[in-house]
Amino acid sequence: MALRNLKYYLPAVRQNRNLAVLTGIQFEADSSDPTDADLAEGRLHYYTGVGLKVYTGTGWVTLGSGSGGITSWDGLYALDTSMTIDGATMTFAGTHATNDVFKITGSGSGDLLQFTNTGSGSDIKGTSNTWSVSAAGAAVLTGITGCDTIVAAANLALDATGAGTITLGGTSTGAITLTRAVTATASITITGSADTDVFTITNGDVAISAGQVTITEDDTATYALNITSSGTTGGAMYVTANDLADGYAVIIDSDNSASFGTGGFFSCYDGTGTVFSIARYGAVTIAGTAEGTDSLTLTKGDLKLTDGALVITAGAFTYTAGDMTMSDGSLAITDADNAATFSVTNNTATSASVIALAGSGVFTGTTTASWMTITPSGLTTGTGVYAVGAGLTEGKLVHLATDATMTSGTILNVQCTGADDAVTSGMAASFDMTATGIASSVNKTGSVVSITSNRTVTTGGTTADDFDCLSVIKATTRSAGTAATAGSAIYAEVQTTGTVTETSNGIEIVMDSGGTGNALKATHSATGAVAVAVSSASTTVSDVTLTSSGVKETTKAVLEITNGTAANKAGSSLLRVASGASTPAAATSYLAEFTYAASTMTNNPITMQINSGSSTGAAVNVTGSGAGYSLATYMTGTGATGVQWYTGHQAGSSEADNDVVFTLHMAGADDAHAVETFAKIVCTAIDVSAADPDAKLDFQIDVAGTVTSMLYLQSSTAGATTMVAAAAASTFAGSAAGTTAVTITNGDLSLSAGGIDTTTTADIYGLDVTVNKATATQGVAVFTNASTTSGKPVLELEQADLDQPYIKFSGATTVTSASAGSNGAVPAQVQEYILVNTPTGAGKIPVFAS
Repeated sequence: MALRNLKYYLPAVRQNRNLAVLTGIQFEADSSDPTDADLAEGRLHYYTGVGLKVYTGTGWVTLGSGSGGITSWDGLYALDTSMTIDGATMTFAGTHATNDVFKITGSGSGDLLQFTNTGSGSDIKGTSNTWSVSAAGAAVLTGITGCDTIVAAANLALDATGAGTITLGGTSTGAITLTRAVTATASITITGSADTDVFTITNGDVAISAGQVTITEDDTATYALNITSSGTTGGAMYVTANDLADGYAVIIDSDNSASFGTGGFFSCYDGTGTVFSIARYGAVTIAGTAEGTDSLTLTKGDLKLTDGALVITAGAFTYTAGDMTMSDGSLAITDADNAATFSVTNNTATSASVIALAGSGVFTGTTTASWMTITPSGLTTGTGVYAVGAGLTEGKLVHLATDATMTSGTILNVQCTGADDAVTSGMAASFDMTATGIASSVNKTGSVVSITSNRTVTTGGTTADDFDCLSVIKATTRSAGTAATAGSAIYAEVQTTGTVTETSNGIEIVMDSGGTGNALKATHSATGAVAVAVSSASTTVSDVTLTSSGVKETTKAVLEITNGTAANKAGSSLLRVASGASTPAAATSYLAEFTYAASTMTNNPITMQINSGSSTGAAVNVTGSGAGYSLATYMTGTGATGVQWYTGHQAGSSEADNDVVFTLHMAGADDAHAVETFAKIVCTAIDVSAADPDAKLDFQIDVAGTVTSMLYLQSSTAGATTMVAAAAASTFAGSAAGTTAVTITNGDLSLSAGGIDTTTTADIYGLDVTVNKATATQGVAVFTNASTTSGKPVLELEQADLDQPYIKFSGATTVTSASAGSNGAVPAQVQEYILVNTPTGAGKIPVFAS
């Protein structure tokens, strides 16, 4: 509606305001604003000299100047947002050929097009009234194309008028999917092409109430009903007929039984062949799976054969509830499948035997035949005979007994005679007693395997039994090449898991007091094998303990090792205690320990006794390569008694004077790697008389390759003690010059054919003699030359320094003229003087010429 070129020429006459009314638009002209009575929303007013204004309800808006007007729909929208069509239809006519006639765009939250119809007409009418949308939202359409989804606000109904039909997928080639339940109150007819699926249900069930399924098959090459089940439990078909009285749950009707060839009434196929079938005249064939499985099972019923035989060629036969009696006949079963050939189950027997095999005839079969034979010759894995006592608490699962007099037979013989390399890791017998889920109050006693032999002698005379209660022999024979075997003839192991206080014994042997045989005897004839080997990881207890409760006689011991008649080679031992490759944990760890610490020492026993017999070798040989002691003894007791060594020489009625009773050799290697004795300590019995024996202790050292006596202590025949040093010079090394190196108390130092020679460079006296005698009758020193022909003076003094005196006299008493004696005549010539120091001063003793 354009007003752009509309012009009005209005004279300035106020008396006639309403000059023109054009289609509801009123124009007025004045030079000033109209009065309030003239103010109406949407009124146009022309101002003289200003232009056209419109009143918007709140003020006047100038529309343009001169001859101009409204130039856009926006301007018109600003004047009035509501349009009332109160007459003829507003028509938008598109005269172009390509563009859209009417286009609405928007980006707000409101509707682009909204219909509010309070009348009886439709909201939308299509071309020539061929389609419409009513005011209630009902659409009348001849077709919808491009609509991907139709969602109803509540229920959705698809219907056709009168006899009109409804077609789904009339032209499309895609499938129609129904994801919810479909209810049909009328018949459904599906017509498809041959040999194609015309009705497919995926992930859903088909339920028919009060109705039937009738299938008519005209194709003899296919099946009228095919059911494929992919589930692991359940089944492909389940028929429930709880209300049947005289009918059958499944009836297969076929009136051509006379013309049956290889077909029949019923067949079960496993993909490779028929496993069960009911053929002409009701003949039943069961293929079975394998030997050991039931092919036919009758529970609480009888198997009745009328004018027929029971033949089992392949498969098992199970008979439950009822007796089967065979008189004067044999039962031979030949089985070729993996199923139990003969199975007996009796869940109600309490005192009777489930299976009883009896025969009173005298069996005369050979050693290769047997009264009952079980020969699973094709058995390679699994179990040949399996007896399960699920409810056994106190009885015996397998009991083999005979009351006949056994001469050479065997009650139980378990034998494996595999040829060639057939026997590898197999076992002849296995005993396993495993219990799980044991309550804390249930305790196991007794034995897992018990072997008892009890022979009661009731007649006179003497029996000489010589048999083994249990004999275990592990033998290996190889006719060519070499063979290596390992393992054990008897293996015992105690295992624990979790928190268990384990005190079980691996092997326990108990012998009563009536026998003198060995509780454990090991005899090994191999020269390169260990007869008894013990390996233990114990830390708080000893690895091997021998506890004896009997009082041992003389020459008997708790542990005795006898070499027998074999001669040991050099370096071998009857008893060898050796450390392994590990490092000892402490310096006080021992290779061997002999202790009487826990015993009462009333009888003062000997801790260790060693007797080397008549051997001239060492009774005890101690060898070490470290800097430690070769032999160390300690005394841990309190008191005055210290460490004592005792050596005894018992000649046994051949004692003689000068017998050597003890010799201590101290040897080492020289630079030629030869053993050299460097020192000895020898004890000799000089006099062996019991009344007054005497002895000699001799200390000898190696001198120029010869062990020579250097010092000995000797008791003379008169009872006096003498210490004699050998001819060689003896040296006593003191700690320092001026200190005492040798002290003799209550005795004299006697020199025979020898003298005292003192040489010192220290500032000390060469000879210092001090005597403290209260009532002395002898002087401090006396020098006597008993020889009358020696020609030498008694005392010789030599002084290298002539300025110093030869003799110095000093004392506490003053020398007077009376005590000095009278002076004799003075010789004519004085050669030298002897300087004498007195308490009053120095004096000189003149020495005259002779």
